[in-house]
Amino acid sequence: MFDMVTHQDTSAEKDQDSLQGRQAEELFPDFFQKTARKEYEGPAVPQPPGDSWLESDAADGREESSGLHALLLVQDREQVLHMGMALQRMGYTTAAVQSAEHALDELKSATYQLIVCGTEAAYSTFRDYLSRSLPQQRRRLLYYVLVGPDVHTCYNLQALALSANLVINERELPYFETILNKGLQDYTELFGPFLEVLGETRSPALP
Repeated sequence: MFDMVTHQDTSAEKDQDSLQGRQAEELFPDFFQKTARKEYEGPAVPQPPGDSWLESDAADGREESSGLHALLLVQDREQVLHMGMALQRMGYTTAAVQSAEHALDELKSATYQLIVCGTEAAYSTFRDYLSRSLPQQRRRLLYYVLVGPDVHTCYNLQALALSANLVINERELPYFETILNKGLQDYTELFGPFLEVLGETRSPALP
């Protein structure tokens, strides 16, 4: 019996010696591979919406109003013509300008409910004025649309980052009227009741 115990003690000592200096990851590699934590990558960013709805009817039932005015600051003349015709069908009186300085003069001297601006670098001073310097009381009365090759149509997260209400990729400009109607509908559903409480009857969110 004594010999058996001695043998068992000797085996235990050998096992103990073999474990010394070894990390748990070395002893149980399978376990640590399965339970290893992935690197934290932050919350998932919402993806731009699809465009399957663009083929739907452009009309949304908004009534025409002689009090709606739109200002266009876009370089491409064909795009200006196309958007201008769409806005006229929607009841807007449009004014098209070609420089940021002219657009600033127009905004300071007249009342507009809708502004469509390109993402060109030449218009950065006008965009900065809209996002940083325009008083909030006036900003609430504007629906601000950014158009360019580097934005994702109806991507609300990108619009928010750019201080705009709506972004439209220039590839989707053939559907400009449909996209704008959808944007105005969403804006009305979200902000309409709030603006009614504030008495902002001239807001684009209140048809």
